[in-house]
Amino acid sequence: MFLKTGGMILEIRDKLLYLWRVINLLIRFAMEALTFSPLEALKKGWALTKKHFFVSVGLLGLYLVLAVFCVVLAGTKPAAFRFWISATVLLLITLFFFIGFDKFLLAVARGEKPDLYASFGAIRKIGPSILLLPSVIVATGFVALVLAMLSTVLRGLVPPIYPDILLRWFLISLAIAVVPAYYVVVRLSYALYAVTDKNLGADDALAESWILTHGFTGKLILMWIMLIGINILGLLALGIGLVVSLAVTFHTFTVSYEILQEFEIVEDEILVDKIS
Repeated sequence: MFLKTGGMILEIRDKLLYLWRVINLLIRFAMEALTFSPLEALKKGWALTKKHFFVSVGLLGLYLVLAVFCVVLAGTKPAAFRFWISATVLLLITLFFFIGFDKFLLAVARGEKPDLYASFGAIRKIGPSILLLPSVIVATGFVALVLAMLSTVLRGLVPPIYPDILLRWFLISLAIAVVPAYYVVVRLSYALYAVTDKNLGADDALAESWILTHGFTGKLILMWIMLIGINILGLLALGIGLVVSLAVTFHTFTVSYEILQEFEIVEDEILVDKIS
């Protein structure tokens, strides 16, 4: 009887300790969630840009030169063979450049000494499944285009004598086409980071990005709007400022990825405690 009572006491103690750990982790998670600020991520991104200004701007400037060259080489005729060759080359350059560039961004965000050779050498470890990432973005854009065309057809059924109704249909078509696509792109925007940081395949990286952004979509959309505004200002600054604004954008994105990683660690700790 004493053994049975002692066992029950130990079981109750273990459950109370587990509950205490979970409560502490949840409080920590809630406090960290409250401290996730797009503005704070932007400030840290700007600080990293200033600290690694010449390397960040130089790499992005090189990429933009290659991108412009491919665009000029493609021409303006989509039916031409060189158009698709140039588009394919640009896609591959973009994909593999940002794999190496993201490695560099992650290193500086973590306070490590950046090694460009090691960063861009990581491209060799990436499998062909990485090509799934741009295809998902293209598919999202295609779905948005189909929805836009459908809403435009529906709008055309409205008599033109009602301009207020036309305006409403325009806003509805914009919401139908843009908002879902924008939402999906935001949720999947960290997939390439997951590939370069954790050596995941494309499908696992997309799932990882979807999990990371869960519960933070509103703040991430706000961060995107801020960064789009900064890049518009950079574009207006004779285009030269665009390279700087892009550097700030990518450093800010990397900082936000690191913050979201911290939230995922807390969730994993809660899961491990529950299993144990």
